[in-house]
Amino acid sequence: MTDYRIISADGHLEVNPQLWQDYIPQKYRPLGPKLVDNPGVGGGKAWMVEGGANVIPLGLAMCGGLRFDQFKPSGWTYEDNARGTGDAKQRLAEMDQDGIDAEVLYPGVFGPKLLTQIKDREAQRGIVSAYNRFVNDFCSEAPHRFIGIGILPETGVDDASAELEHIAGLRHLRGVYPTNWPAGKEYPTPEDDRFWAAIQETGLPVSAHVNFGAGPMAHPMMQDGQPVPGGGVIGRMSVSCPPPSGTVSQLIAHGVFDRFPKLQFVFAETGAGWIAYWLEQMDDRYMRHRHYSGIKVKHLPSDYFRRHVAVSFQIDRTALENVERIGSDNLMWANDFPHAEGDWPNSRRVVQEQFSGVEPHVRDKILAGNAARIYKLDA
Repeated sequence: MTDYRIISADGHLEVNPQLWQDYIPQKYRPLGPKLVDNPGVGGGKAWMVEGGANVIPLGLAMCGGLRFDQFKPSGWTYEDNARGTGDAKQRLAEMDQDGIDAEVLYPGVFGPKLLTQIKDREAQRGIVSAYNRFVNDFCSEAPHRFIGIGILPETGVDDASAELEHIAGLRHLRGVYPTNWPAGKEYPTPEDDRFWAAIQETGLPVSAHVNFGAGPMAHPMMQDGQPVPGGGVIGRMSVSCPPPSGTVSQLIAHGVFDRFPKLQFVFAETGAGWIAYWLEQMDDRYMRHRHYSGIKVKHLPSDYFRRHVAVSFQIDRTALENVERIGSDNLMWANDFPHAEGDWPNSRRVVQEQFSGVEPHVRDKILAGNAARIYKLDA
């Protein structure tokens, strides 16, 4: 078993689409992601799908290793700053330079934000599956160091479940990233349970980037697209905290964790200092409002968080000073490479500064142990 000292729980494959275009079935390539001239302010290059209806410029996601005064939100090409945009061998060299033993690999900005907007159902399914095959092959170069995350289509629970089965059969993918609820809605539905049952069976974690679903706009409990009387308590349970407070509150209030007690959720790049306050307030709001709302679960909301949810952060001394209130099993460090929020190639210095005074066993969990456990790196 590999001795992991530092695992980044959030990195991104900001790769040129040419690296994986050949994975896309020929008939779907006209609808797939393409690199084009950015039509907006700043110039440079941008990603698009479906003839340019959705365009995302290369921007702050391309700033790995640059000084702060070199950041810019657009105007980049892949040639300007190629850090974090190359093949597996380049990525390994960059990880070695940064002192990172293993890294969770989420999609780049081109990922679900674009792919799930492809309107043709079969094309979206085919292109999502193609991306997952590419990531699996990328990770095969160093399966003990690359933690691949697969993505899902937003075309309904049947398609999400089918792609989950595909992902589970890909040897080097260790998590699944949804952008919406499994049935493709922005709020939970009973149909989602088929997916939750299937992913619990696989043992894979649901590994979202920041959040999935509509966040604060979907806090009330919904039925047939309409708020359920008393369902606004979910909004109270989130206490206006950052994502994913609303989504986790929805999971709890809808009884997902009671029905599927082995589910594991990860929310990357959320920060964590706010969670100590949120857990206390969420329990209080639930206790005050559970009777008239009809929300009845087996445990306190904070218990579900500690049993089922982990989050990652880059810079967060507040979280490290409140580990006992949050839970040492629920935190993971990340460098967000190659995005502007990371500190590549100086992660070791940043870690040393942040974790000064943190108990060694807690430090080891947050820097590597929790990620190794959740993503089953010993398997």
